[in-house]
Amino acid sequence: MMHRLYAEHFAAAYPIAIYSSPVPLPEVIETVHWHEVRGRDPGIRWLLELITRHCAALPAPAPPG
Repeated sequence: MMHRLYAEHFAAAYPIAIYSSPVPLPEVIETVHWHEVRGRDPGIRWLLELITRHCAALPAPAPPG
């Protein structure tokens, strides 16, 4: 199981097919965690900003089903 965006990316590059699950699957929620000591780390701040910008540019998820 993987996110559809990843599957579509790989299907465009490799001879693979994408199939829907025959059973309902729970929604996958991506989260980022870091220790509070690292909250001011410039590298962590850069990475979080990069992730935030990338996610904001993603298309809305497809409705289930």
